[in-house]
Amino acid sequence: MNQKKKKAKKKSSAFASMSRAKRAALAVGGAILVAALIVAGYFILREKPIGSVEHPIDRVDTTPAPMSDTELASLHIDGFSDLDFVPRGQLSDKLRIARAGVYSGKFVEDGNDAPVEQVLTLVLTNTGDAMIEYAEITVPTRSGETALFKLSCLPAGQSALVMESAAMAHSDAADYGAPGLNLLSIPDKVFSLHEDTFSIKVADGVINFVNNTQSRINGPVSVCYKAIKDGIYFGGIAYRATLENAVEPGGVWQFLTAHYTVAGCELLYITYG
Repeated sequence: MNQKKKKAKKKSSAFASMSRAKRAALAVGGAILVAALIVAGYFILREKPIGSVEHPIDRVDTTPAPMSDTELASLHIDGFSDLDFVPRGQLSDKLRIARAGVYSGKFVEDGNDAPVEQVLTLVLTNTGDAMIEYAEITVPTRSGETALFKLSCLPAGQSALVMESAAMAHSDAADYGAPGLNLLSIPDKVFSLHEDTFSIKVADGVINFVNNTQSRINGPVSVCYKAIKDGIYFGGIAYRATLENAVEPGGVWQFLTAHYTVAGCELLYITYG
């Protein structure tokens, strides 16, 4: 017992004998370590997905608010810089080039999300009354290459940042020609999530459609969605997932899709039967 007391006394004496500077340094170091652990814990919590496969949540409408030309012109888009390699303005009565420039960051147009630098990019706005199912904008260059921008599933009134489909980078030596357009938009075609037929539950990486009818629904069933970034759709690409099976009343189609996040994507429509 006496030995333990002596050891404790020695430790206490050793700490007491330290200079004020050393004791202060130890205290500061301990505080920094605690703060670092708290911050690390905070970011770990923030990185947890929203919902789960077992416990998805009700879908929340994340549709971007339509923007005026003035709002869109001043919108900060992370990774994007304005560079008018083509003039802004109407390509047709249905599609407008709101901004032109270059983008550095995650390249989404091929689904691989690889990092890129200074890729030719357009911000396009659907100025028509119906969804643009598909559009291609071509921009010739003096070298004989053609920049190609592909746009899928852009709702009326909405805008999207669209990167050149092969990640073509801007060149100061390039001489860009006038843009051309091929566009598909069917005015009377209905795009719907059929929420009178299905209830929708979601989580990061998970989309569930529950059959709320009293009848069996045959497959295939497909869901289409787009990513959102900085208040507009991010990428010309639209993501689609398809299941072939039929579902009985109360049954569930469960799509496991890596690109879908609750906060960063919008479900556009579902097709079935």
